[in-house]
Amino acid sequence: MKQEKHERGQSMVIMAVGILALLALTALIIDGGSIYLNRRRAQTAADAAALAGAHKLCIDHGSLGEVQAAANEFAVTENGATVMESAAIDADNQVVVTTRVDSPSFFAAVLGIDEDSARAVASAGCFPPASTSSSIASIAVRHCSCPNTTAPSITSSGNSLASDSPIST
Repeated sequence: MKQEKHERGQSMVIMAVGILALLALTALIIDGGSIYLNRRRAQTAADAAALAGAHKLCIDHGSLGEVQAAANEFAVTENGATVMESAAIDADNQVVVTTRVDSPSFFAAVLGIDEDSARAVASAGCFPPASTSSSIASIAVRHCSCPNTTAPSITSSGNSLASDSPIST
């Protein structure tokens, strides 16, 4: 087939558009993956902070300031959150923590978005073993020296609390 003069260079335009599309897709994958990673890190930090705050509140009977300090230590220092935005005790006596993780963006900086941020919220509380709730909470117990005791039956609204202290009857 004979090529007309006005058809010359079409492949160059198609290649340029294809390369731009590949770059845009690469940017989406890299920055999107970074956002998902930040979200996971923020949730991990919020979960740990809520559990630490609940431990301080329910087991150590700490004040709001002590709960916030424990939550901040586990969110920022231990789990790498950029900032713990809030830690409060709600009406149900649960510790509610909000964390944020920031990281520099890669390709989104071209569009003026210099930072990828992700927030997460977690709550934890203490619930008595004889609770009437239908959900079961997980519990992690280390070094349990509990002679002649049965396994604990702990129910809650779906939250969990990890403890290093032995179960006593």
